[in-house]
Amino acid sequence: MRGAVRLALTGARATITLDRPDKLNALTVADLEAFAAALGEVHAAPAVRVLVVTGAGARAFSSGVSLGDVAGADWSDNPLTALCDGLEQFPLPTVCALNGGVWGGGAEIALACDFRIGVEGMVCAVPPARLGGQVLVDGGYSDIAPVDVARAAGAEVVIVVDPSDRGIAPEPANGIDALLRAIEICQNEHAHLRFKDADLVLRPSFPLPIGTLDFRHRRLAIAAGIRATRRARAEIDAVLARR
Repeated sequence: MRGAVRLALTGARATITLDRPDKLNALTVADLEAFAAALGEVHAAPAVRVLVVTGAGARAFSSGVSLGDVAGADWSDNPLTALCDGLEQFPLPTVCALNGGVWGGGAEIALACDFRIGVEGMVCAVPPARLGGQVLVDGGYSDIAPVDVARAAGAEVVIVVDPSDRGIAPEPANGIDALLRAIEICQNEHAHLRFKDADLVLRPSFPLPIGTLDFRHRRLAIAAGIRATRRARAEIDAVLARR
């Protein structure tokens, strides 16, 4: 066991457990590095065929990463982003066994897995992060950016994530596909009109073509939005400095 990360190899299954139940399995930067090292050990184990990621205790899978710990790091090379990139690209099937609540960075880890199975009554949330006295909206996926709603609520700075994929979408296979594509085009155009009132628009890089109505890959879009927000730290700081 390294910090709050415990690895167990049992036959064809490897299990990584986030083990700090008294702190709702919160992770430090050192824990993220230990998690990445555990992935390397699992990859090197020839008998393993599946990886399970879970948390200790019954209250939480993970309450995320300590903001105080991450705030001191270089966000252009964020350890949580690097970990989730590695988890998402892991060559074996990955299952996230959500034993309780999921918050912040814990949600990004869960989304990076191939499958998620949760207990009854669990909650999942990516709350806004407070940094330097300013509240930044999380970088999650949104079909239509509510810029006007945020302005009406008195927000001084509005930063949105453009969820539309700029790749070439495949041709519709049937009439239903054509209808969904038409809805998607109209929805994207409507969202773009609202983006013009935002102070900053972040555009994630998607690992494959993802449409607004492509619910099969929604988790990839959510994770891409969160990562785009982290990587845009310098741009976000510049926008806030002008206020």
